[in-house]
Amino acid sequence: MEDWVGRWLRVHPKVQAYVSMEGYQKIRELASNMNMSVSELVRRAVLDLKGLRDEVYESGFRDGYRSALSEVRDVCEQLGTYEVFGIEEFTVPCSRCGKPVVFTSRSKEFWEKRVKPIPLEKFSHWAHKECAEGSASTAL
Repeated sequence: MEDWVGRWLRVHPKVQAYVSMEGYQKIRELASNMNMSVSELVRRAVLDLKGLRDEVYESGFRDGYRSALSEVRDVCEQLGTYEVFGIEEFTVPCSRCGKPVVFTSRSKEFWEKRVKPIPLEKFSHWAHKECAEGSASTAL
């Protein structure tokens, strides 16, 4: 009678590959950055390359987006404006794929007539926390 370990090994054959130490370190670093084991990373790379590629892309995209947004905010704070080099812009997620759609004022006429009025109307009731608390206290 075959034990459970033997059955498991029979249906899960071992796959081995040799890489340079430099290559192994890169694989370990990537696995660590993605919070998975080296074995799991290699399995996903072989069995689900598209899914893994998409996950790495999304992760890099988010990191790059956050970094760029932080840099733009820093510049804006230094300039005292959210308009950089005469160009205003904002992003919203695409309703179909979720990736950012960037709206910019590079076309001033389109921006002023078609784009800018919508967020101004939709967010017209929003206020800074401090402003809202100040107005509430004066209203009382």
